[in-house]
Amino acid sequence: MNARLALIVDDSRSARFALRKQLEHHAFKVEAVESARAAYQWLAAQTPDLIFLDHVMPGEDGFEALRHIKANPRTAAIPVVICSSNEGGSFVAEARSQGAADVLQKPPSPE
Repeated sequence: MNARLALIVDDSRSARFALRKQLEHHAFKVEAVESARAAYQWLAAQTPDLIFLDHVMPGEDGFEALRHIKANPRTAAIPVVICSSNEGGSFVAEARSQGAADVLQKPPSPE
C-alpha cells in the first residue's frame, strides 16, 4: 500500500516541521512549501491526497490560496485543511464556505 501524500503550505519553518512529524507518524508522505505561489508550482506537477494550508501568510493568505486551488479543475477535489490559531465558530464556518474540508488548530495537538 502506498503512503498518502500530504502537502503543507506554511511560511513558518517550525510549523511545517511540527505538522510534518505528526503526519509522518500517521503514515503520510509529506512535502512542504513556504508560500501559496510555491504551492501552485508544486501542484502543477503533483497531486497530493490532502493539503494543509496556513491561514495567515505573506502574499496570498490561506483563503486566497484556497479559492485558487478550488477554482482549478485539476486540484478542486483535493481536500484542504486550513491551519489557524483562530478557532471561533464563525471562522470555521467561513473556512468551510470557502471550500475547506476542515480547520486545524495551530499549533496542532499531538493526537
